[in-house]
Amino acid sequence: MPIRTLAGLVGCVWAAALCAAGPCAAEEASVEANRTGNEALALIQDGRTEEGLAQLREAVRMSPEAPDWHMNLGSLLFSVGSGRFQSGDQAGAAPMLEESRKELTEAIALFGHDADTGVLRSQCHYLLGDLARYVFLDVQEARLRYRQALEAYPEHGGAREALAELDRTETQSKNSTAAQ
Repeated sequence: MPIRTLAGLVGCVWAAALCAAGPCAAEEASVEANRTGNEALALIQDGRTEEGLAQLREAVRMSPEAPDWHMNLGSLLFSVGSGRFQSGDQAGAAPMLEESRKELTEAIALFGHDADTGVLRSQCHYLLGDLARYVFLDVQEARLRYRQALEAYPEHGGAREALAELDRTETQSKNSTAAQ
């Protein structure tokens, strides 16, 4: 199973909305969530993954309507959980990967279908495809997610490559079965 890195996490930052009448509780919560989330990303860049994970969870708690924090949390959980899974620690990986699936799914729902969020939705679908394929061993779900990634952002090379690989594997399996 390929390991995804945390490199894509740093670019996702949620911008606080301004209230027309001046500062409001929602704005203040969003600003605080941004501060907390940005601190989390800095911790992750410094290699302090567990602390960054805790901070990202806090940013999601503070601003649950912000899809970027759900995406960042889901991506980090995917990365850490995948590493544990590959090292043979399935028991330690399972809750992280389930939480990753939940957070990435929530991010997709919150992003909506705006053209401006296509790349981000695409990456969420792609990671969900990898979870389905490599962890949950659900090839049909993986195909669906990779296709959804391409619908959201047609230039997503990883999703295109993953679908092609699934097609090659399926063809080889059919040819092998037919030869017997």
